[in-house]
Amino acid sequence: MIRIEHPRLAGAVVALGVGLLMLAGTPSIPALERADRRVFSGLYGGNPEIEGMGSATDPRQIVRAAPPAEVEPLSLLTLEEDPEGWFEAMPPPPSDVAVVLARLHGAGLSHLGFGYPLQWEEPDVLALQAMRGVMDRFDGLVLGFPLKDSTAGEPVAAPFLRASIDEDRVSGDVTELPVVNAVRGVAPELGGRRTLAGFTRLESEKEESERTYLLARWGDRVVFSLPLALEIARLELPFDEVDIEVGQVIRLGANGPRIPIDFRGRARLPEEIPEVNRVPLKAVIEESVPSEVLEGRHPVLVADGRVLAPKEDVAWASGVAAVDALIRSAPVRTSLTPVPRFHGLAELGLLLGGALMSAGLMRGRMIELRAATAAGLTVGLVVLSAVVLRQAHLHPPLLALAVLPLSAFLASEYARWSNRVGVVKSDEQETLVEKAAAAAKKKPRRKRKR
Repeated sequence: MIRIEHPRLAGAVVALGVGLLMLAGTPSIPALERADRRVFSGLYGGNPEIEGMGSATDPRQIVRAAPPAEVEPLSLLTLEEDPEGWFEAMPPPPSDVAVVLARLHGAGLSHLGFGYPLQWEEPDVLALQAMRGVMDRFDGLVLGFPLKDSTAGEPVAAPFLRASIDEDRVSGDVTELPVVNAVRGVAPELGGRRTLAGFTRLESEKEESERTYLLARWGDRVVFSLPLALEIARLELPFDEVDIEVGQVIRLGANGPRIPIDFRGRARLPEEIPEVNRVPLKAVIEESVPSEVLEGRHPVLVADGRVLAPKEDVAWASGVAAVDALIRSAPVRTSLTPVPRFHGLAELGLLLGGALMSAGLMRGRMIELRAATAAGLTVGLVVLSAVVLRQAHLHPPLLALAVLPLSAFLASEYARWSNRVGVVKSDEQETLVEKAAAAAKKKPRRKRKR
């Protein structure tokens, strides 16, 4: 057993060593970085959004966000009854879809979402190939499909794979997100080589009136709802640059919307029903689509509004405006306030002073008094850190300072205990020596025979 002669010196040395380890490990060890982020957020107050790892090269930054001043209404190109016969059949076959897409793209529309699944039993092969070719002209054509969790799962469909993110890039517990593994329906049309996809509904999850699912997990990929995937495409943001914190927020780039979500990947719908700009899909054939729809300032979606359409597709069309509104009216970054760390020498000076002060105050006679001193000193250092953080906008080494009093207390107590044990053992050894000497004196000497 190591015996330490000077408890307070031991407390200072150990506290400084632990503080230096915490200082070096906080930015690089994920668990310590998360703990420092929580402490930083709590001391700063107001539950701010924080960027940066908290290192000297990547300091913490406080993000100020606010909802946009105005959000233009969503445009819905609705498929309606067709007594005039603008389309060959209902729903339109691939040849009609190809014509609609070609005219929209030719009029200047570069991003489009299809809100009802494209499925045909025996489509014309040449028309199908032509339609896929037109789809690939768009910068972002997003198809919508209902997804399910079946016993015989399938690999992630190609358009969903393009519009998804690896689960390893997601923060938080991704296992809480809804699980899917197949597209519902027979022979769904998955588009061309550049086509994207998002889900319109999740069959395994119950529909809610106040919340909607924005995320789901398919294999090792996280896929998005159709309105969210379309907005990501409109922002021309690579899908692997979408920042997701399960239970917290979805960030669409540095300056894009910040959408609050719960642990299941759901977002709360707005209370007020937003305005929708509805245009019959046949207006594309008639070439009478309003110019503001084609300018691309707001999302454009094709939806099924026929009386005899599947009720799920009609229900989705009636509620998609609310989902789009919650995405585009989410707060966006308005300012960024950097909170740099102290200079390296200043941090070392803080830790050295804190370690010496923590150890120097461990002089009470009773352990209860020393423990209370350590607790009070910890509170004092935390309060001082909060004042520096809020008033000077400097980031002190929070965890490193907070552990100094506890480290000094534990090290000094160990030193005192080792000293007491050493004294007891010394006394015991002296007692044994004395007993041995007394026994030797009492032992009678044998007489030598002559």
